[in-house]
Amino acid sequence: RWLGPYYGIRNVIHTFQNTESPRRLAPIDIYIHFYSLQRQDSAVALQDVVDWVLKQDVGFQWAGEYVRAVRDFRNARLYQKGDGWELENDGSLPSLRWDQSPGRWLDMQRSQGVLGFWTTSANVSYVHLDNSLRHQIYWTAQAPFQPLVLSSAVPIQQMAQGKGILNLTMSTYPGQAGKLLLYWPYRGDVKLSVEQGRQHWDLGRASPQIMAFRGQRVSVLRWPFQSRWSGLVRLTAQAE
Repeated sequence: RWLGPYYGIRNVIHTFQNTESPRRLAPIDIYIHFYSLQRQDSAVALQDVVDWVLKQDVGFQWAGEYVRAVRDFRNARLYQKGDGWELENDGSLPSLRWDQSPGRWLDMQRSQGVLGFWTTSANVSYVHLDNSLRHQIYWTAQAPFQPLVLSSAVPIQQMAQGKGILNLTMSTYPGQAGKLLLYWPYRGDVKLSVEQGRQHWDLGRASPQIMAFRGQRVSVLRWPFQSRWSGLVRLTAQAE
C-alpha cells in the first residue's frame, strides 16, 4: 500500500545534483512506476523531475547502451605506455574519466582512437573515445592545431579530419536532439552538412565563438543538433 509522501520523487533531483558534483558518480536515470500518476501531487512532482532533467546539459542514452558501457569499463584494460596510456576494450565505452590529467590538452597528434575531451570546473577530464578496440592517450601542454570534440549529446562512432574539415560518424534516431560543441581553431564561418548513403543535406552555416576553457580563451563551434535520420550518418564541418 502506497502511504506517501506522494511527492517524494521530487527529492531525486538532490540525488542527481549530489552525484554530479564535484565529480560524476552516477548517471541520471528516471525510473517511473505506473501508479505515480494515480495522485495529482505525485504526477506534479514527476513532471518537476522531468522538467529539471531536460534543462541539464547532458547526453541521452538508452538503458541498454549504458549497460554495455558499464560492462565494457569493467572488462577494459589500461596500461601505461611511456608517457602515455593504452586502453583495450570492446568499443562500447564512450568516455573515460581522468581525475588528474598530466597535461592541459589531449595530444591529438599522438593519441589514437579518441575524439576529444572535456574538463569540468573541478579539473576532472573526460576523454571521449571512438568505437575502436584500442586507444592511445597522450597529454600535452599545447592547444592542438586541429579540431576536436569537447562535448556531444549524440553518440559519435568515428572521427576523421583534414585541413579545415572534420567528419563525424554519428549514431542517430529521429527526434534526437542535443548540443554539439567542437574546439575549432580556424577562422571564418563553417559549413555543416549530413550524408547518409547517397543522400546529402545542407544544414547551413555557423560562426565560431570564443569560450574560456582550460584557463585559455579558445575558439569553439556550437551546433544545436536535431536529428531527422535513423542509423549512422556522417556530419561534416568545413571551414570556408
